[in-house]
Amino acid sequence: MKKILLITLVIVGLFFSGCSRVELPSPTVMKENTAGYTLPHKVKNDKAVVYLIRPESAQSVLNFNVYLDGQKDSDEMGHTNGKEYIYFYVTPGKHTIYSKGESYRSMDIDVKAGEVIFIEQEEVMGLLVANSLLHNDYDLLTGKYMVKTLSLGTVIKTQK
Repeated sequence: MKKILLITLVIVGLFFSGCSRVELPSPTVMKENTAGYTLPHKVKNDKAVVYLIRPESAQSVLNFNVYLDGQKDSDEMGHTNGKEYIYFYVTPGKHTIYSKGESYRSMDIDVKAGEVIFIEQEEVMGLLVANSLLHNDYDLLTGKYMVKTLSLGTVIKTQK
């Protein structure tokens, strides 16, 4: 009976460990921490740069693979573990970003040349393993702060 209770508590704990977004410091703290900091991957005049950010670490043993405009191996741009980011360049226009945990999740973006886009992979519990939700609501300050505080994940290619 005690083993069943313990296993249940562990499963419930794992489920709830990936059910909320990372709490961010105040804008004042983020400004102080990013003063003088420039993003490591510069935007190009004829392209936009996408930073895909995974700030959580609850399920960090699982990669979230990232694909651009398709779900084939040739579309994979890289993958993240907990507290990592990747980046890649995209041409102006409409694109679909895919994140694969337990299943594929996607987000459509429409970018202009010279833009910097920040997309967060939020960890959520799937049926058996972690999955991700994609959010595109970071402003430049928040995005810079997140990139500064995270490590570079596995970048397979920087453009397609």
